[in-house]
Amino acid sequence: MAEESEKEVMFMNREISKMPCFRETFLYSISSGLAVGLIHFMLTSKVQRSSHLAFGTYGCVTLAYWVQRQNRKGCPSVQEILKKKNYFFLQN
Repeated sequence: MAEESEKEVMFMNREISKMPCFRETFLYSISSGLAVGLIHFMLTSKVQRSSHLAFGTYGCVTLAYWVQRQNRKGCPSVQEILKKKNYFFLQN
């Protein structure tokens, strides 16, 4: 039973729990989107606009934080991962 509840979630043949840039990116983006949506809703009581702002903030923070983390040496780029897995071939 314990083994069934500890199934690994894979993304591009890697465990998500062992990808620090993936984990941090989504933690920050989900929390910031939730915060913006809740704050906007508390101030205006407009549900639809608050949900749109929350989702937009989530998307923007995800892209911005992922790009920023990719510039550091700690997280390999998607192209590097694909090259290692032989899914991506460069045409020179």
